[in-house]
Amino acid sequence: MNDGLIDEGSETMTRQITDAKALNVAKELKNKDNWKHLARWHGEGYFELHTEDIGDTPVRLFLTQKLLNEAEDILYRHSL
Repeated sequence: MNDGLIDEGSETMTRQITDAKALNVAKELKNKDNWKHLARWHGEGYFELHTEDIGDTPVRLFLTQKLLNEAEDILYRHSL
């Protein structure tokens, strides 16, 4: 009957949600609250961002100071 398939599907969905939550916990960002403060003006038209989360990966933000100040934190999460 279909009941077995529905239960199996529900179990799979529950497992996927649990796995996704575990992944989110593993990706907790250390500099999520102060990344704007860590951005440094390079002088050639962009900010360089160096944080513990980024490591040695060069990140350049081509923004004005005003845009950086107004940027939402999701920008930092998506740069990683």
